[in-house]
Amino acid sequence: MERILVIGAGGHAREVLDVVEALGPARVHVVAEGLPESDGVSVYGYDVLGGLEALAAHAGWGYVVAIGDGAARSRLARAAEAAGCLPLTLVHPSASVARRARLGPGSVLLHGARVTSDACLGEHVHVNLNATVAHDCSVGSFSTISPGAHLSGGVRTGQRAWVGSGAVVRERVALGDDVVVGAGAVVLGNVPDRTVVVGIPAHPLAR
Repeated sequence: MERILVIGAGGHAREVLDVVEALGPARVHVVAEGLPESDGVSVYGYDVLGGLEALAAHAGWGYVVAIGDGAARSRLARAAEAAGCLPLTLVHPSASVARRARLGPGSVLLHGARVTSDACLGEHVHVNLNATVAHDCSVGSFSTISPGAHLSGGVRTGQRAWVGSGAVVRERVALGDDVVVGAGAVVLGNVPDRTVVVGIPAHPLAR
C-alpha cells in the first residue's frame, strides 16, 4: 500500500509510524480526531490533516487506527471504512508470525511481537513490543496485548480485551469482552465480561 492514513497522533501513533517506516516508503498522512483542519502541524514530519472529516477525501487509501483503547479503535475503524478507506495489517520486520497463524485486517504487530502456530487475531488487534500470542490463541477484535505481555497456548479473549504490560495469562484461560488485565498480573482462571483483574494470582479489582 503506497498511501497510508494513520488515525491517531499520540505515543502509540508514533510507534505505529515506526512500523510504517520500517516497511518501506509510502505517502503517509496523520488524522487526529478532535483537531480542526491543521496548518503546518505534523507528527514525525508527516502532515496532520485534522479531524475525521478529512477521511472522506481519502477513499481508497489504506488506514490503521493507532489508538490504544479498543472501544475508540472500533469506532474510528468504522468511520474510516464508511469513508471508503481500506484497513491495513502492519507487521514490523522484527516481529514474527507463524505460517499458519491468521491476522485480521487492521492488526498491528510492533517490534519483537510474536504470534505463533495456529493463533488467530480478529480485526484491529494490536500486539505490542515483545508481546507473545502463543499457539491456538484466539484474540477478539479490537483487543490490545501490551508490551511484554504473554498469552499462553489456547487462550481466548473477547472483543476489546486489554492485557496490561508484563501480564501473563495461563494456557486455555478465557477472557470476556472488555476485560482489563492489570500490568504484571498472572491470570490463572477465566475472567467474565467487563471485569478488571489485578495481582498475582489475578483477582477482580474492588470497586
